[in-house]
Amino acid sequence: MMAGSHCLSRACIRASVGASLAALRLATLDLLYLHNAAEVQLLARGKAGFMALLRSAFQELEALRQEGKVRGYGLASWECFRLPPTSPAHLSLGEVVRLAREVGGQQHGFLAVQLPVNAKMTEAFTQPWQQVVNTTATDAARRAAAAAAAAAVAAEAALRLKEPEDVNPEKISAAMDAGVALPPPPPPSPPPPPPAVISDNVTLLEAAKRLGVAVFASGPLMEGQLLQGLVGPLDHIMGLKDARSTALKLLQYARSVPGIASVLLGQKAQEHVEANVPLAAAPRLAPKMWELVSQEMTETLKHQQQQNALAV
Repeated sequence: MMAGSHCLSRACIRASVGASLAALRLATLDLLYLHNAAEVQLLARGKAGFMALLRSAFQELEALRQEGKVRGYGLASWECFRLPPTSPAHLSLGEVVRLAREVGGQQHGFLAVQLPVNAKMTEAFTQPWQQVVNTTATDAARRAAAAAAAAAVAAEAALRLKEPEDVNPEKISAAMDAGVALPPPPPPSPPPPPPAVISDNVTLLEAAKRLGVAVFASGPLMEGQLLQGLVGPLDHIMGLKDARSTALKLLQYARSVPGIASVLLGQKAQEHVEANVPLAAAPRLAPKMWELVSQEMTETLKHQQQQNALAV
C-alpha cells in the first residue's frame, strides 16, 4: 500500500478486477489500466523496487487473462511518459514492454498506455525522450560482426598452416628424438565482443508504434483549463472551421494527433455529451492538415501567452 490508497499487490489487483466485473455485470474486461502506478510508486520504491512490483502485477494480470477475466492491460499515467530520461520519475516504455514479454511471452497482454495529450501538453509527439532498440540496425551490425569474426578465424587458421621460416624441421625432429618437450602453440585469439545494441531516441508515440502499444490521450481539454482564454482565438484556424465550438476544436486537434488511438473525455453535463459525441463520427484531420493546424495552434497559444503576460 502506498500513499494510503494505492495498491498493486496481486491480491488487490484480483479483488479489484472481481469488483469491477460485478459492478459492470461483465464476464471480461477488454482493457484494464493500472492507474498512476509510476507516479505513486516509482520514486518511493526506486527503479528496481518499482519494476519488481510491476513484474508481480503483470504476473497477476497475465493469470487473469488466462482465466478470461481480462483481455489486455496497460498503464494510465500522468507524467512518467512525459518526462526526460534524466528525471528520476521517467519511465521507459521499452523497459515496460520488455518486462511484459518476460512475464507473458511474445503474446503478452500489455496493450496500451494512457497519458495527457492536448494543445499544451505535447510531449508525447514532440520530445524524443524514449529509447527503443533499432532492431534492423542492431541485426545488421551483429551480422557484420559475425562475418568479420569468421573471416578473422579463417585468416588465423591459414597462418597456422604455414611453416615459419625460422623453423628447422631437422632440429625439431632431433629434439623430439631426444625427448625435448616442444613449446605449445599459442592459444587462438579470443572472439571479438558482440556489438552493442543500437537504440534510437524517439517520441513516446513513435516508441509505442514500434513496440505495438496503443496510446490513448487523456485530458484533451486539460480539465477545462484550455477553454479559458481560447474561446474565439481558435476560430481563425481553417483546419478546425468545421468544429462549431472551442471544445470541439480542441478535441478534434487531440484526436487527430498521428498515432493516437482514441481520446478519453470526462463529461458530467448532458448537453456536453450531446454536443461532443457526434465528433466521433467525423473523420480525423489528415496528417498533413494536422501539421498545419498544429503550427497555427502553437502560434495561437504563444500569442495568447504573450497577451496574458501583458495583462498581468
